[in-house]
Amino acid sequence: MAKSEPESESEGEGKVNKSAIVRDLLGVNPDISPSDAVRQLKARGIEVAPSLVSTLKTKLRAAQGGAAGGRPAPAGGTATPSATAGGAATVAGPAGAADPVELVETLRQLIATWGADAVRRMLDALSK
Repeated sequence: MAKSEPESESEGEGKVNKSAIVRDLLGVNPDISPSDAVRQLKARGIEVAPSLVSTLKTKLRAAQGGAAGGRPAPAGGTATPSATAGGAATVAGPAGAADPVELVETLRQLIATWGADAVRRMLDALSK
């Protein structure tokens, strides 16, 4: 199937604004999973990464004042130091260390931006 010619110079040589298309899809179906969104868009001939959908979905929720996503908080409030499933006690971080939850959120943002494989390679490089 041949590409159609842009109707005007302002169309940027027929390039598609994938973020705008994903935002439109999320506006219609805000609860769609990133993988389902990728499948729907691929069926329309538009290829996007699941990380793009995830990032835009998080930004959309934040703009609407909703939760940023992720897993719900535990019923008992914040987690307290306790024994793990293997029986070992958890260890508190050094004084002045960043909140582990904030570190995980930052890691999630890196994964959404760069992809899980790239972040895994980054962590492997740091551990050497």
